[in-house]
Amino acid sequence: MAFLKIENVKIGGVAACVPDCLQDNMTYDILSEEERKKYIETTGVHFRHVTDKDTCTSDLCYEAAEKLISGLCWNKSEIDALVFVSQTPDYKMPTTACTLQYRLGLPPSTLTFDISLGCSGYVYGLSVLSSMVASGNIKKALLLVGNTQSKNVNYRDKSTYLLFGDAGTATALEYNPTEPDTMLFNLQTYGDGMNSIIIPDGMYRNPVNESSFIESTDEEGNIRTPMQLKMDGMDVFSFVISKVPKCIKGLIEKYQITDDMVDFYLLHHANKFLMEKIRKKLNLAQEKTPYNIENFGNSSGACVPLLMVTNCKDKLQSGTTRMLFTGFGVGLSLGACYLTTKNIVVSELVVYKNDK
Repeated sequence: MAFLKIENVKIGGVAACVPDCLQDNMTYDILSEEERKKYIETTGVHFRHVTDKDTCTSDLCYEAAEKLISGLCWNKSEIDALVFVSQTPDYKMPTTACTLQYRLGLPPSTLTFDISLGCSGYVYGLSVLSSMVASGNIKKALLLVGNTQSKNVNYRDKSTYLLFGDAGTATALEYNPTEPDTMLFNLQTYGDGMNSIIIPDGMYRNPVNESSFIESTDEEGNIRTPMQLKMDGMDVFSFVISKVPKCIKGLIEKYQITDDMVDFYLLHHANKFLMEKIRKKLNLAQEKTPYNIENFGNSSGACVPLLMVTNCKDKLQSGTTRMLFTGFGVGLSLGACYLTTKNIVVSELVVYKNDK
């Protein structure tokens, strides 16, 4: 297992942005009213913020970053690195991190790159960027994590359409050897499950062709094209139930983390049924395990920082906060992190309206 302990790094703040368009799953006419109620009860997803056709993940991350930079009173010329973690970039090339460096007005000396990861993206991104900051060569850095997965689902695919919400987030990291945060990671990969969550066509293994846009119906009546997200629910369920609790337990045992050392357990918002399975399996206190899935759905890699902004803001701003959080999904990729912060800046949730 890939255990990491990062030193000399402090989290300065966090911000999140969601699009203003709010969809109500009770209006989904593919299902009966009774089926819609059952779906909401099981998954926990009632409302989802979704982008319009012209809004990209980078737009949401840009708004979150501007809000956070302003709240921190950072001088943009002092920002040394920007990492963008997403699987819904602006282009095949160039990297979206390069476009965001320009849009944000960061100096040419800024180190930038993309990381292509979905639901585990925040945990992985934080481990990568904090490792770089820990050296002291990078003093201030931005981690931008988000997805607009609603663009990849078919309206007639009941297994995915009602689940995903869109969001972009920004986290500020600083080199601070005198008052560092505690950062502990356990990172894992199960690539044999790559087909469990996949968009088959559109890149170089299976380039776009005439059949890429032809819809087909699976055995459960879900309709999609090879250019849209396909998810095997049973495979994902098996992965989550068997691997996620072990990953969290591994981190806890490796670093001897006790329950009284944790203020919040922040679980990736796959769906409420799976989250409750994990919570109960690990015997996590309900009052320490906040959810916002009812109003935001599964926002992929943005789930954890979005949860910090919507549910943990007061605590994060007012003193030391100790969190244990996870990210897991497409890949199949998995990570857990134990993080302490102190008096960080938490911006008000930005609701983005595309005025173009």
